[in-house]
Amino acid sequence: MTIKKAMISAASNARTILGDSSSLVINYVKSHQNSDGGFKGRFDRSDLYYTMFGIDCLSSLGSTPNFPLYNYVKSYESLSSLDFVHICSYIQLISSLSKYDLNIEGFDNPERREFFRKKIEEYLSADGGYNVVKDSKTGSVYGCFLAVSAYEELNLPIPNVDGILECLNKLKTKDGGFSNEVGLQRGITTATSAALILLKKFNQQIPVQSIDWILDMFNMTCGFLAFSGAPLTDLLSTATALHCLGEVGCDLDILKEDCLDFINTLWSDEGAFCGNWGDDKTDVEYTFYGLLSIGNLCR
Repeated sequence: MTIKKAMISAASNARTILGDSSSLVINYVKSHQNSDGGFKGRFDRSDLYYTMFGIDCLSSLGSTPNFPLYNYVKSYESLSSLDFVHICSYIQLISSLSKYDLNIEGFDNPERREFFRKKIEEYLSADGGYNVVKDSKTGSVYGCFLAVSAYEELNLPIPNVDGILECLNKLKTKDGGFSNEVGLQRGITTATSAALILLKKFNQQIPVQSIDWILDMFNMTCGFLAFSGAPLTDLLSTATALHCLGEVGCDLDILKEDCLDFINTLWSDEGAFCGNWGDDKTDVEYTFYGLLSIGNLCR
């Protein structure tokens, strides 16, 4: 199973707890789709990155979008203006849309796959990893995670697994976590979670110290911190930590009650989730992270 499909599968388990509230989430997500087919981000205009999350939310809940996405997707076909994050978002979106009958071209064409492969390789770093910035000397966990996920959805082999593993090794921090920059002393929850998922993907031994590091980021009264000493727990860190721990086989039962209580504090009656206690604005990205958090607790 690809990284992407594993996340959708985990998020779909949220329906067990949401029950009738699943329809609230579906209605919320659909209300954020514009007539051009794209989904709203933090503003009213359609955004490719948020469109990916909108479709992922609907896929997780077994629903379909309101409007066809054909024209919206076609508007990005050249990809000339897109950065690495949005190129990978486009690939993930097209892959997700392949399950719907929307007349959108997938990745069956070898020339089309090769086009995207070259786009991804533009972000290959000098150390064999990937970075969201072109011509970087070193890769980042985030860049490697995006590249591997994109290659999986394109159904193409990862060209340099050893390079990615060497890159990840250099990004391990002294405290047992992982960061997105070489030489940092403290790990980051999102980076550590992504690194462990990649190590599992490549059949590497999962460092016990890194699992313990993630568990140390758990606050018993709420969710997971983004890094040691962070002032607030947040939904992104909680979702990525729980998904990583679930993927590497950790028992999440001991965390379930406290995490669900925390996630519930971020729930909006409109059927969506906020990112943290200091942000009262909901969006489809954090709504997916809410589903992913709950779904992993229901494995």
